[in-house]
This record gives sequence, structure tokens and C-alpha cells, in this order.
Amino acid sequence: MDTYDEHNPINPINQKELPERTELEEAQDYNMELKSKLKKVKNQIDELIEYAEVNKKTYLLGMLKKIKL
Repeated sequence: MDTYDEHNPINPINQKELPERTELEEAQDYNMELKSKLKKVKNQIDELIEYAEVNKKTYLLGMLKKIKL
């Protein structure tokens, strides 16, 4: 039995569709994705620096330390 009536605001038929996302919201999501990817890249570079230090790879170590993120 359907307990919704036509004027009930919780009736799914009467609920508005979600508004379209604004450019700002899309940009914020994009920036969060980039931030996450940069964090992963920084961690990978840190691991490579550690590898270069342990294995005395001076050229590689110098090049890795030049990377600015």
C-alpha cells in the first residue's frame, strides 16, 4: 500500500532533482584529486631518495633532490 500522497514533500515524486554542480565544485574536486596524486608522487620520490642514499647513487640522488613539488 502506498502511503505517499501527491502533496507530501517526502514523496519521491515531489522531490527536486539534485542541482547541477557548479564550476567551483568541479574545480574543488579536481584540486583534491591533484593533491592526492601529488602526495603519492612525493612519497615515491622520498622512497627513491632513500634508495639512492642507501646504494650510493650520487647522480640519481642529486637529480631527485632537484625535484620541487
